Amino acid sequence: MIKLSNLTYQYGENLIFNHASINLDPKEIIWLQGNNGSGKTTFFRLLSGLKKVTNNNEGRMEGFIDDQPIVQENLKHFITFIPETPYLFDYISGAENVDYLVNLFHLEDDYPKIQKNIQEYEIEKILNQQVIYYSLGMKAKLFLSVLLAKKATLILIDELLATIDTSAQIKTFDLFKEVIMNQNTTILFTSHTELYFSHEVIIKKMNINQQKLEMIK
Repeated sequence: MIKLSNLTYQYGENLIFNHASINLDPKEIIWLQGNNGSGKTTFFRLLSGLKKVTNNNEGRMEGFIDDQPIVQENLKHFITFIPETPYLFDYISGAENVDYLVNLFHLEDDYPKIQKNIQEYEIEKILNQQVIYYSLGMKAKLFLSVLLAKKATLILIDELLATIDTSAQIKTFDLFKEVIMNQNTTILFTSHTELYFSHEVIIKKMNINQQKLEMIK
């Protein structure tokens, strides 16, 4: 379980979080919701270490994993962050991008999972093409194929799911279900549009409201 307490963050004069707290239980898929500008992407960037909490008047955050305290700098080691725009190289092939990501994240032992994900997304035929010719949805499928094989306590996905087609969304949520069933993983995602998934996938909802984090019952 990941527990966050007293999350306070201010950007300039804009107070985004004010003593916000939340518990994220393992084996759950959670949809983070909130109005535009409420702080969804900022929350993800704080968790993943892309934005720093400075423990002063601008911000602070207390983190715990399985009741053990953890500082922000180390919290990112337990997290996989998948941004809205996949980090891929345009002028090499999809297969070469896969090899690069495998080496970057030391996923050599997870290669069978990656290959399975690629087959699930039915993108084997485009692996030899340069990524510059991919649609955003194709890039998303390739990136998800690799990153969903990476072991993590928490997976954060920021708006990327809206870029893939309906059938791929259903497959993605089925992959989510496999991930959380096989690991003590929590998946937290954002989307400004409705998404498609089978009735067998249970989605919980969390909201950012008035600088606080709250589970929606």
